[in-house]
Amino acid sequence: MNEDLKIAAYKRIVNRVESSEKEAVKRTACILYASKFANGTKEIHFYSSDFMNENEDLFQFEYNIEYTNGDFQNGNGMIDTKDVLEAFGFVGYSELKTYFSEKYNDDERAWHKIVKELEDKGLSPIVDESEGGNDYMTNF
Repeated sequence: MNEDLKIAAYKRIVNRVESSEKEAVKRTACILYASKFANGTKEIHFYSSDFMNENEDLFQFEYNIEYTNGDFQNGNGMIDTKDVLEAFGFVGYSELKTYFSEKYNDDERAWHKIVKELEDKGLSPIVDESEGGNDYMTNF
């Protein structure tokens, strides 16, 4: 994985969250995949934070594909971090982060594999995939 792309992806993640979340995201974010291709970029990452400010850490995993023509594809998933730690038998988030980063580093299908692995552990993450862009609706 290109280190410059990884750093840029990390900065984008941190900069787009609200100030109350920044420290948690800085501490927990992990870039699994960052690639630039002929007509766009793709990033896959995860982190844990209390983005709803309800004292509940959520394990959040996302992919973003952006094309040079303005089209995009996104996948977002979330589940209570405590539930993930318990299902995997980990004591803390750092173990989970190490596990996923070693298993899925530089894997362009990491997001879908994480969803499947969570489901295989009996968990039900909230997942959403979407696509769109400048000319998205005119192509139908």
